[in-house]
Amino acid sequence: MFDLFNALPPTGWFYLPGDELSKLVICSRSGYLAGPNCLDTDTILMIDAGKTTDPCPYHKIVHLSGDGKFRVNSNCMPLSEIVNQDWFVLPPLMEYYYKQRDPLYRELPPLKDGCNSDAIEELEIVYPEWGSHIMIPVELDGSPGRLVMEVAHRDPSATVYWHIDDHYAGFTRGVHQLGMKPDPGEHILTVVDHMGHEKTVRFNLLER
Repeated sequence: MFDLFNALPPTGWFYLPGDELSKLVICSRSGYLAGPNCLDTDTILMIDAGKTTDPCPYHKIVHLSGDGKFRVNSNCMPLSEIVNQDWFVLPPLMEYYYKQRDPLYRELPPLKDGCNSDAIEELEIVYPEWGSHIMIPVELDGSPGRLVMEVAHRDPSATVYWHIDDHYAGFTRGVHQLGMKPDPGEHILTVVDHMGHEKTVRFNLLER
């Protein structure tokens, strides 16, 4: 039998285009160009276009209480008592999925009561997504199903208040899931946590 691979002439590895590559320092956690707050970095060869990409947006300086248990700011604690620390901070929705796969991921401490909000997002709506068109399935016994909505929140002790079309629908703590049976048509879901952080999505329920 003809052996195609043995019939081919021997070749070396491909030629490294060194003139078209540059050494770039990247964040070892995110893969972005290393920013000023990235402590763990790697140096890799990358095409020159890589120099124009954004630096890592996920490593931030966070302001903590002396014991590290709370996020604080100058509105609720003297500057002399605030500890500044580099932290790998993902958006709440991204964190919701990422931390299930990375046991070393450190969640941010909660914001201390009495402190004004900082620039870090606290919650995001997991489901439904903005602009989605949803058909609620029928249960196995033939009864109408429910729309199960879900929110990701950084603070495991947070309380989230749910509103559909400006009507109060209930609250959740711990696991932020709420089942409802809205009528077909367009709806607006608004969630507000105990600190006043708010998110809204618009979605559409289809007729069966």
